[in-house]
Amino acid sequence: MKITISPYEPEDILSVKRFNQRLNDANEHYLFPENNISKKFPKTQNPKLYQEYFLAKDDEGEVRGGYSFINQEFNINNQLFEVSFLKLPLSEGIINKKYINTGALIIEDVQKRKELIFALGMGGFENPLPKMLKRIGWPMYTVPFYFYIINQNKFLNEFEYLKVLKKSFLKNLILTIIKYVGGLYFLKMLIFLYTTCYRMLNFKKFNNIKIEVFEEFSSFADELWVQNKNYYSFSAKRDSEALNILYPKEMSKFSKLKIIKNGTCIGWVVLIITKMEHDKFFGNLRLATIVDAFSKPIYSDIVIYESVKYCIKNNADLIVSNNSNINWGKQYFNNGFIKGPSNFILALSKKFKRLFNNQVDFENSFIMRGDGDGPINL
Repeated sequence: MKITISPYEPEDILSVKRFNQRLNDANEHYLFPENNISKKFPKTQNPKLYQEYFLAKDDEGEVRGGYSFINQEFNINNQLFEVSFLKLPLSEGIINKKYINTGALIIEDVQKRKELIFALGMGGFENPLPKMLKRIGWPMYTVPFYFYIINQNKFLNEFEYLKVLKKSFLKNLILTIIKYVGGLYFLKMLIFLYTTCYRMLNFKKFNNIKIEVFEEFSSFADELWVQNKNYYSFSAKRDSEALNILYPKEMSKFSKLKIIKNGTCIGWVVLIITKMEHDKFFGNLRLATIVDAFSKPIYSDIVIYESVKYCIKNNADLIVSNNSNINWGKQYFNNGFIKGPSNFILALSKKFKRLFNNQVDFENSFIMRGDGDGPINL
């Protein structure tokens, strides 16, 4: 049976619905959008930030898989390029062996259509998509994960990863000691002393800081982007037009902070604070996520510090963030964050790496949770 891949057209919607029904009947979690025009990223809204869909169809025109690109401008080594985020490659082969080769055909088509492609997130190297991308030679990187414990008792009781560790007698013993002998409290005190000393040694830097909560990005974001974009080797364009599409004012779940020093905006941050319910990672914690941010690298410690203050004030139990930049990583540490195991994976297409002759410096890139899919599960 021949599979052909073509753009998603209005006449394909009914077939997509049948495809989704077959996936749903097989208890598959992922479904394909049942509209050929993206609601969040239509090309009519911004021709530089838009989503497009492609479908894999059999001889009879029945949909057997599909994928999409979110196309966006990136600053790479001081030049702007259109880069495509590979989203939702989905094949009926996961439920029907008759279409087992559809996934490989989709990835082959992906590589033919675009040069600069990345995949992000993917839940860890052990999952099917990163395994396939690694097998065909896409370079892969782990985007570091950082967490800040505010409520230590809730953290120990609710953080689901710790419950998995308790299956081991030795690890259960260690966790019991931490919980009842005050090991975590002692660790928090050490972190507090370190971060306090850090701010005292840099007291001039942390003086005269003001925070403004805002709803919509404006010229301040444009100025920050133009002034600071070239400090980073690889970053999505973070001007006001793109940011207002990614984090629209209508979505009240986003908290947006402008950081001002001596009357000048030096950075911004986007946060989400969510009361989780039986989450497989975070249990019932009140979770704060630093979704996105931007500043000159030298001010990243102030941006992170003010984010922590805001999350504490708003009764978060735990703060988490992903950030690929090594200099920002040091400032997470200076503000009391702990580096944990990450399942947030960045994969770059082979043509991507060839085009830049391996000169894209991952450690100086700027990838956060808001890139790619964005904070879809928060």
